[in-house]
Amino acid sequence: MKQKNNKLIKKTAKVNDKKEEELLHNEESVNEEESVDSSSVSDDEDNEEPTECPIGKDEPTIPSKVNIGTVAEDVPLDCIVHVNKLPKKTKVIDVVEIFAEYGPIDTVHLQEGPADCTANIAFKNSKSATAALSADKKNVKGCNIVVTKKQISKKGKKQKDTANVGRERSVYVKFLKRGTTEDQLKEHFSSCGDIEEVRVVLKNSVTYAFVTFTEKEMVQKALKLHNSILNGSTIGVLESSTDNNSQGNKRDPNLTIVLKNTQNLESIEGEKLESIFAKCGEIESMDVVCRKTTLAFITFKDETAVKKAFKLNGKQIKEISIDMEAYNPDKPKTSIFVSNVAKDVTEEDLKSHFSVSGDISAVILKNGFAVIHFKDSDGYCKSFLLNETILKGQMLFLEPHSFRKKAILKSKSHKGTKRPSQQHNGVFGGKRIKA
Repeated sequence: MKQKNNKLIKKTAKVNDKKEEELLHNEESVNEEESVDSSSVSDDEDNEEPTECPIGKDEPTIPSKVNIGTVAEDVPLDCIVHVNKLPKKTKVIDVVEIFAEYGPIDTVHLQEGPADCTANIAFKNSKSATAALSADKKNVKGCNIVVTKKQISKKGKKQKDTANVGRERSVYVKFLKRGTTEDQLKEHFSSCGDIEEVRVVLKNSVTYAFVTFTEKEMVQKALKLHNSILNGSTIGVLESSTDNNSQGNKRDPNLTIVLKNTQNLESIEGEKLESIFAKCGEIESMDVVCRKTTLAFITFKDETAVKKAFKLNGKQIKEISIDMEAYNPDKPKTSIFVSNVAKDVTEEDLKSHFSVSGDISAVILKNGFAVIHFKDSDGYCKSFLLNETILKGQMLFLEPHSFRKKAILKSKSHKGTKRPSQQHNGVFGGKRIKA
């Protein structure tokens, strides 16, 4: 009986993970593109009993300054040596001990084959790499190793050059509506020039694409379709060669305003917003995102334009309700994540239940989970007093909602675990509790 309960709990947890991921996808904004360092997620094992180990000889440790893994692409080839015929089961520390005498090591990339091991060793200077060549034919545990300078093959160089050229002729298209096809993208960008390839990517419930043209000059024409509407969604178009993940970090908080989506618009032409705010001053950049709470991010060239823009607050211009706030990437948390919501609970029920904590700006409900946005951090903090309260016969569980949590949930989906379908709507299998 205990084993059956454990299996049920595990299945329920897996299903809830999937439902959480679907709900969190609806909360995407430009800031969602943060990445999560796996080293920041750790398990709390302070309660485990200490284990005693026999006293013996200390194992050699790898110097903290030596990186382990693939050698960075920007490391010069004359600083890298390639080592063949290393004994099977060779460790990174063994490689460091062999080659440390020739100079400071930056990176060791060790690979084990069926019969032996190979390694790429990047030194911090070319002089050390040249000196390491003297280790050629050196006997290591009965094996005569082979040490040569790292060389890129003509085929590899050609592929790398081709990839770089292809990237220069490509644009990155984001905020695509799920189900957008290659043919729709080809038709949308056909006015920019001849298209060589369209690649649509669906990753973690997010759809984006790369459009490659036959000529580099066509990219500039494609960039003019930034903030245009495709398949009922306002899309973003950026150069494929730029670091798209850091775009949100480039916004200057002093020059950027956030236009709220009080009308729940699913799409809007960027030109329409530009015609409204261009009168305030020169616009540096504008990203129309059409999310649940945010319509667009607008960055001006100077602070005078920002002050003029805020004078439009509260007005209705060209059928657009102007409700804006200053852009603050480090603003305090104001959103909570609610799980185990009963099937018959509505957004109005949740709003009524949590309104005692403070003013609520938005409620999103889907598949037994909800995200509730408060207008300030005071309401956010007070809301946790309602953790494990009952709504329509079912206990609610609260936790902070953040983009960091969303990124962690996304990383879990890469494991390829098949999700069971026995549970639905994010509801635990136990009996409902009477209020």
